[in-house]
This record gives sequence, C-alpha cells and structure tokens, in this order.
Amino acid sequence: MMGRGLSIFLVLLAIFFDAEAKAPKNKSCSKSKNCKKCLNDPKCAWQVDPDFTGCIDISECDSDEEEEGKCLVGKTDSKDYNEYACGKTCSTQPDATCEDCLDLDIFGSGKKKSDCAWFVKPGTEPKCIYQKECEDKGSEGGKCIRGKKKKSNNSEKCDYKAPIDKCEKNDDCKKCLKKDCAWFTNGKDSKCIAEKRCDDRGFEMGECYKGSEIFDYKDTCKNINKPSKPNLDDEVGFEKCSDFSGMCTDCLISGCFWSNASKECYDSCNEAPLDVGCSGTTPPVSINNRAFTKFDSEASEMCYKFKLEDKNDKLCGKVKPGDCTKCVETTLYTPPDEFNAIQPTCQYSPDSGDCFRECPPLLGGCQSICPIPEPPVYELPPVGKEFPDLLGEDVKVATKFLEETYGPDLDIQKVVKGKDFVTEGIQFNRIRLWVDKKTEKTIVEVPRVG
Repeated sequence: MMGRGLSIFLVLLAIFFDAEAKAPKNKSCSKSKNCKKCLNDPKCAWQVDPDFTGCIDISECDSDEEEEGKCLVGKTDSKDYNEYACGKTCSTQPDATCEDCLDLDIFGSGKKKSDCAWFVKPGTEPKCIYQKECEDKGSEGGKCIRGKKKKSNNSEKCDYKAPIDKCEKNDDCKKCLKKDCAWFTNGKDSKCIAEKRCDDRGFEMGECYKGSEIFDYKDTCKNINKPSKPNLDDEVGFEKCSDFSGMCTDCLISGCFWSNASKECYDSCNEAPLDVGCSGTTPPVSINNRAFTKFDSEASEMCYKFKLEDKNDKLCGKVKPGDCTKCVETTLYTPPDEFNAIQPTCQYSPDSGDCFRECPPLLGGCQSICPIPEPPVYELPPVGKEFPDLLGEDVKVATKFLEETYGPDLDIQKVVKGKDFVTEGIQFNRIRLWVDKKTEKTIVEVPRVG
C-alpha cells in the first residue's frame, strides 16, 4: 500500500510541476486580453498559436516562433508600431477561413466591426489582413470584406462570390457588380446572376461580367449593350475612335489609340499631336473584333497605368517651385506587382524650377539628384585693414558681418576695454572687437586686422 501511495503522489507531483511550467510567468501579462496593451508592456509579448492566442511573458517567446511571426513583440515608444504589430495576428492565423478572420478580436475592445478583414483580389489567394491595411499601398485592385464580431451574417459576407438569391434581386448593373455578382447579357436581354452560375448550362451564349474581376464597374455598365453609332467611313458599322474620347479602356480595346495627356482617342498615333504622346495595344485589336474587356486585358492594364501617371503628376506638382531636395525625395506611386531596388522619384528641372513625374521633352533636361553646392571661397583682409563702419555697432552684428564676409579662418576676438588684457604681438588673421565695460556689447574702438 505504501508503494502504491508513493507512486500516486509522484504522478500528481509531476502533473503539478508540468502545469507550473506551462503557466504564464507574468500574471499581469496573462490577464491582458488587448494585444495593444499587451505590447505596451515591455515584459509581455503577444502569442499567435492554434492552441493559444493571447498575452504571455516575453521570456516564454521561443526565438524560432518569433522569426515565424507567432510571437509578436512591441515597442514601448511607438503606439502606432504596436497597433500594426498586433495586426499581424490577422495574417499569421494558420489555415484561417474568411469567417475565422472576421471573428477575430485582437484588441479586446468589443466593437461591432471585426479587427481583421478578408482580402480578395483577382489572380491571388484570398488572405486575412489587418483591416487598416485595406487602405495601404499594394491593396489596389482588390476588395476587403469586413464583418461583425460573432455575428451570423459573417457567413453571408464571406460568400464573396454571392449566393444566387442575393444576386437576382439586383436589376441594376452597377449594384449587381458592386455586390460581386455577375451581369449576364445576351443580345438585348440582361440580368444579374451569381458568379458561380456563369459556367452553368443556359449561359453559354452571351457574355458574363464578373464583379470580382471588373476593374471599373461604372465604366463597364456604361458600355455594356451600348448601341453602336453608324459610321459612313466604316462599312462594318462600328463606332469611330473619336467617340471613345474620355474612355481609355473602350478606346484601346476597340483597336484605337489613346493619348493620356489630352484624354482623346484616335484612329492612329499619326493623328495625335506630336508633343503629347500616344499609345495602342500590341498587337492592335482587329477592328472587326471590338468588344468590351475586363481588367485582365492589356487595355485595362494600360489604362490603369495611365491613371497612375495622372496620380504621380499631381503628386510631383504639389512640390513648391525651386525645392529640388523635396522634389527628388518624393517617391512615385508604382503598381502593386512592381518591385524596384531603388524606388523611382519625381524629377527636378533646373531651368524652370518645377517638379515633374517625367521630364517634358521641351525642357533642357531634368535631374533626380540635387547638386551639392560648392563651399564659398573666402579671402582674409590684409593686416592693418580698419573697419570704421563697425564703431558703435553691436558686437554680435559685427561678428556676423565679419564671419559671413571673411569666413571661419578669421579669428574674431571680443575684448572688454578696461577689463581684459591682451598681448602686443601682431597676428595676420586676427581682429579684436573692443567693447565698453558697462554693457560689454557696444564697440568703442575702430576694429583693425592684426
């Protein structure tokens, strides 16, 4: 009996010590349910793990876990950093689904909206990100699905391809595509359907415009089923290129040529003004195959870049004229899929003093590096030179004048008359400023070099 009791005691003792080892070392850390408050404490860290997500003692962080982003450590002097560090909880969730993402409560605030968002972008895998990252650079062309914490409607929001009944209630093209449904058109008949139905039987004949793939749903709806205008010069009856002025995508997909400077559409670049630039798709679309396209086409990509150029023109135009340093330090916006070892910046024109995205051809040239001004060359005054104009002047004003005129090599000495003693020797780069004893400010003798 004694041996059996001892064995049970040892087992219980082992379980107790094992539980003690797994328990958080800092009780104040384990009580914190708010990630940001957790990281504000230098003794705590935020752990992201399938078994446990919450605040732990920083000594419990494993170095390997920290590298994998599962153990988040903050900075006590940067609240903004800690907020975005906490946001990493969204992206480090293992095998997170859309509903898992929208249910996360990493700040413990109990707000109605989720702290995370489900990011969907055509051509990429959906992912969970911090909801404020939806506005960051690199999120262009995608959509963020935001939900409510612990609410049943998250499952409906997460069906970003949209259920059938939800789509068929929309009889307006823009509302349909905005809800990530598809606008199906076959001749004169058009209706809103779920994206998943585009491949079903009965929809083979016609065109299906999916909301999750459309670059600009307003322009898309404007041009779907747009009636063709007769063109006497074109026997096939399509619209003239000039009819697409102001509509970049329609212009390029129609085999026409686009001038982004004038926002005009031309039959060829030979018709465009020589000094504004002109672009067309490569190879040009056949004039007998004019049809509206989506963002995944070359025309849509080109127009996206044109809009980016307009945005950069405004960015560089905000720099004040003559400020070369500010100009060349202003970073240009680039497409989210473009990576540069050296980020491109605005360019400065020494001739006009203006800042440009791209140097205009009529200017004498622009630069992306401001020249370092050469240091001024100073010449010391000759020994014995006097400065009668400084008599009665304030010693600070006189000192500033001498420093700016003759440079740092001139040894300027302030001497109080009747108080300070000086040597009789002559020094070729020295000038003494004798001031009155009462105020020690006013020069009372004509300064002389030597």
